[in-house]
Amino acid sequence: MTTSESLPTLAEIEAAAARLAPYVRHTPSLPLRPTYEPLPGELWLKLESLQHTGSFKPRGAFNKLLGTPDGDAASRRAGVVAVSGGNHGLGVAFAARELGLQATIFLPVYASPVKQQRIAALGAEIVLNETIADAFAGAEERVARDGAVMVHPYADPLVVCGQGTVGLEFVRDAPPLDMLYVAVGGGGLLAGVSIAAKALNPGLRIVGVEPEGAATLTAARAAGRPVTLPKIGSVAADSLGAPDVATLTFAAAQQHVDEVLLVSDEEIVAARSRLWLELNVAAENGGATAFAGYLCGRCQGAGRAGVIVCGGNIDLGW
Repeated sequence: MTTSESLPTLAEIEAAAARLAPYVRHTPSLPLRPTYEPLPGELWLKLESLQHTGSFKPRGAFNKLLGTPDGDAASRRAGVVAVSGGNHGLGVAFAARELGLQATIFLPVYASPVKQQRIAALGAEIVLNETIADAFAGAEERVARDGAVMVHPYADPLVVCGQGTVGLEFVRDAPPLDMLYVAVGGGGLLAGVSIAAKALNPGLRIVGVEPEGAATLTAARAAGRPVTLPKIGSVAADSLGAPDVATLTFAAAQQHVDEVLLVSDEEIVAARSRLWLELNVAAENGGATAFAGYLCGRCQGAGRAGVIVCGGNIDLGW
């Protein structure tokens, strides 16, 4: 999949929005008018951290399971399998429970204890693995053995279309945006949002934001193709720690994303603190990464900016 013709379309993302409406929250978009420190310009936030399970992930999970053809009903009965650093597992576990399906989530051992507890609370089986590569291998073995449905975190057009509904809502709810910042893990959110947002506002500049220690899209753009990173190391690894971008998400980024920024762990943590200071919004490190990209001031372009706060699963110690 390398051409724009083979990417999901706005019509498919709009169909996903209609399909998902009974199951997901239409999360708020609001201006950030600072109380304590000035911002470079007008900024709007999309608080997808207020979604069910604390991130955008249920959108793609529901769209995959609801969009699975009737002919795959036997696979649905065999259960649902996912690989995740945490948030995707939560989204799949929630969607599976709501649809009466059994989910098995393959996690790396570094997945946050809070996310593991919440996945278990949703009734899913958890299988821990030393690495994310081991998790994918275990999930693929389970699918081959049992015939379960694999809900890939980003390499699936139905998942990408579900995530793209975030972009539909944001572009339609906020005033016309000039810039839109989106965090990047495996690229599913960036792919779906960029397809939807560019279709609705062709002049919009899309900026992907990655942690320096998990720069999968940056590496792919340098190589001209998806590559697997030998190592992931970032405070945002449990939500943005995909080992690569998929062919699908790379193609969408090449077609629709104007710039990719790298931010340091220190910038991510500072952005998380700034969200709490200004709005009392608790974001996890991955959820604040796009905001870090906005605050760093290294992006080309100007005007009204939008930032997706994509995850809020942080341990507050309560």
